[in-house]
Amino acid sequence: MLYCFDSRLPFDYSKLEMELSKLNGNGILYDNELKKITDFMGNKIDITGKLIFPRTGATQIYEMNTEIIKYGGIPVVTNEQIDMIEEWPKYYDTDRKMKILKGRELIDLNVILELESIYGKEIFLKTKSKNFNSVISIELLRDTECAFYKALSYHLDEEFIVSEKVDIIEDEYGKKEYRCFIVDNQVYNISRFTVDVLHRIDNRVLEKAQEIVKLLKDKISEYYVLDLFEYKNANSITTDVLELNPIHSSGLYLYNSAMEKSDDILHSNLRKVSREFMNKVNECSIDGYMINNRNSLYHVPHSFAGDLRSICLIGDISLKFTHYTSLSVTDFARHKPINDFSSMTPITDDDMLSGLVSEGFSQDKMDSFQKLLKFNQNNERKDIF
Repeated sequence: MLYCFDSRLPFDYSKLEMELSKLNGNGILYDNELKKITDFMGNKIDITGKLIFPRTGATQIYEMNTEIIKYGGIPVVTNEQIDMIEEWPKYYDTDRKMKILKGRELIDLNVILELESIYGKEIFLKTKSKNFNSVISIELLRDTECAFYKALSYHLDEEFIVSEKVDIIEDEYGKKEYRCFIVDNQVYNISRFTVDVLHRIDNRVLEKAQEIVKLLKDKISEYYVLDLFEYKNANSITTDVLELNPIHSSGLYLYNSAMEKSDDILHSNLRKVSREFMNKVNECSIDGYMINNRNSLYHVPHSFAGDLRSICLIGDISLKFTHYTSLSVTDFARHKPINDFSSMTPITDDDMLSGLVSEGFSQDKMDSFQKLLKFNQNNERKDIF
């Protein structure tokens, strides 16, 4: 099997993966601009009949898979299987109540009444495309004047995953969440969501992961990432599926690898981290708090999260740049935007740059900001990793 890396991958762990593949002699590169597949020296390579494991962005995978097939390769996960993985609640029944609904269904009164009868006054809601997630009040779905309802009205055909609100269990490290890489229907490795804290894995987590892999065999794919978590359920503790993710774009944590199966999945040897992180193991500690906040990606253009932020801030979805990176449920419920520009003179790009100077921004940040302005002026939409 060959690991095919998108030449644009910006992440540190991606560079570590590439270095490992060079050592193993099983890595190739894909150039999206030239639409060609080469070795790391830029030489063309024949992939006919070979199994190809892509590592690329969430939106770039479809094009890469098409090119792999065109050159005779066999992607480990097809485009159709990627869509199935993203719709995983259709193929696996979690212990907690969950369903997939379109935006138009979420504002249908009959559906709202049904949701309230099943989930109560609050629900956990996230986009299938994973740019937004939050616990929200059912009342936001009824309030036609609030920012959240208005954002939904622009995303009537988008799919959202709705589930009951649960209390995630925490220990001295933080929320008990786990990332499992599933390769060829095997649990390759398990890590909690950290790259800094050495930790062990309880055997019940491995057993649950193996149970789920067995149940999903032949249903979606042999390659995916399984995220588990633990929460209180009445008087017991439940280990359940948090979500499934396509493996081509899933990030690594300390004991994770898409390339090598661990022979110590429970981490009896704490320092036996994945080879991708061996260069920083001496910087890790056995103490520390894992911050597991799954922030909404408000910077993604034309996404539900991006449009919601824009409506919260200015009342419309035209906003292209802002310092805001997070919003609260109180903001979602607003009828009037946070910033009232109706009586203000429009702010020009030069005004914004002058403001940054007065705030003491460094020249590097100023240069980055100018590039962002130029980007916004020249691009209606740009898919990002």
